Amino acid sequence: FTIGGWLFEGLYFDGNFMGVDYSPEAGNVYKIYLNPSGYGDGQHTIATYSYDNAGWAGSHSINVIVDTTSPNSTITEPQNGNYYKNISTINGTGTDNIGIASVNITIKRQNDNKYWDSNNWVTNEVWLNASSPNGWAYWYYNCGNIWNNEVEYLISSKVTDKAENIQVLPTTSSFTYDTNPPVSQITYPSNEGYYTKLTSISGTAVDNVVNGLANVRFSIA
Repeated sequence: FTIGGWLFEGLYFDGNFMGVDYSPEAGNVYKIYLNPSGYGDGQHTIATYSYDNAGWAGSHSINVIVDTTSPNSTITEPQNGNYYKNISTINGTGTDNIGIASVNITIKRQNDNKYWDSNNWVTNEVWLNASSPNGWAYWYYNCGNIWNNEVEYLISSKVTDKAENIQVLPTTSSFTYDTNPPVSQITYPSNEGYYTKLTSISGTAVDNVVNGLANVRFSIA
């Protein structure tokens, strides 16, 4: 077909002729629609060829990257199901077949379902911007000391790649913040008691956090 006195041959995608649609735009500019279905992710070349009435030929080519694959993320710290008495940084990894544009996280306080917005705990879900020193193979978010004691938190992460594909299901990790030590007591034998035979030692141990006890140890000196 002819555009502005030029014979437009069409578009080539990786050297293969593609059927195209076009429509005129303002300023003698034409928009061309291309649907290169069936081509895999990666770099591809688009080329145009046109000829004027005097026989002059014009061509132009560009390289584009096709990416239809969703990216993914992992949360390294905090580890899911763990208990922490000190945590100031949330970190993890991001992966994509082409390239990552950003990583975002949410911090949810489970006892009242509120989210950290970088300044306060709020009702609406807030996705915070993570940072990376090396192209998102490792990402982190410096949260500081924002935790309430003996409360469970849920961390979610998601990745957006350079083609604007978004991770389908966010990655999650929950942990409990606990700075209070547990309390133990020896119930048998009694303090400074006298015994002719001692075959067992018993006692109690409690922690304010449900399932917060890891183990109980004792020593005999």
